[in-house]
Parts: sequence; structure tokens; C-alpha cells
Amino acid sequence: GNLSAEVSTYAVRGAKAAGAKVVFNPAPYQAWCRSIAPGVDVLILNTVEHERWSGAGDLGVPLAIVTCGPRGCLMKHGQEPAERFTAPHVNAKDATGAGDIFAGVFTASWGKNGDAAASTRLALAAASDSVTRPGAFASIPSRAEIERLRRELA
Repeated sequence: GNLSAEVSTYAVRGAKAAGAKVVFNPAPYQAWCRSIAPGVDVLILNTVEHERWSGAGDLGVPLAIVTCGPRGCLMKHGQEPAERFTAPHVNAKDATGAGDIFAGVFTASWGKNGDAAASTRLALAAASDSVTRPGAFASIPSRAEIERLRRELA
């Protein structure tokens, strides 16, 4: 979303040529974003982006995650019914950056363990934790905080 269509397409093609998995978060959504769906393994959208993306029908990716703020998220494998993940209840102060934290933590975890459900739960915990602190940068959980959350979820 933030990069041009040309740069995004080049990155996806290069990643696929190298055998890498591609996680795409089209924020902010632009019409061209759907054109790279064939190269995307995991699509992470918020509810507004999902409405815009799915207006054309099928999401066109093997795995899609729709973040729903304090309601958690939905994970959809291809044509299977969506699975709901509940976010932990927190005293939210500032949601700035929560979607970015979700996407980053999911990608790092999934890239390491390949477990989409466990990675989704960890990403939800990290994003939920982040909204308890003000500011985009200051709310990013440290590696130690992520590891603490991972242990709490185990």
C-alpha cells in the first residue's frame, strides 16, 4: 500500500523467485494492490481494507487475516470458513501502530515456526499490549516483551 505498484510487484516477484513466502499488508489499500495477489501467501487487512479488497469477490490468497481492532481478528484459509481469534481485553490508550505491530509480529513468528494460528495469537497479544501505551514508536513491544507474551500463550 505505501509503496508503488511497481516496487511492490518487483518485491513480490523477487521474493517468490528466491523461494520466500510473501506476507502483504496493503495499508493504505489502493486498487492496484489486488494485482499482486497471485504472489501473496498471507494477506493481512483491517476491516476497511477487507471491504475494498473483497468487493471484487474472492480474496485470491491462500491465507487472509482480517484485523478487527478490539474484537480480535478473522483468519481464512482459501475457501474454508473463517476462524475467529479473540483479542485480550486491555485498557486501550492509543491504537496508533497496532496494525503494524500485528503484521510485524505475525510475519516474524510465522516465518520462524510456520504456525499461522499460534502466530496470530501472538500477534494479537502484542498488538493488544501495544495499545496500552501512547505513541506509535513507544508502544512497540520489545523482543523480551514478545517472548514474555509467547510464554504466557504456551
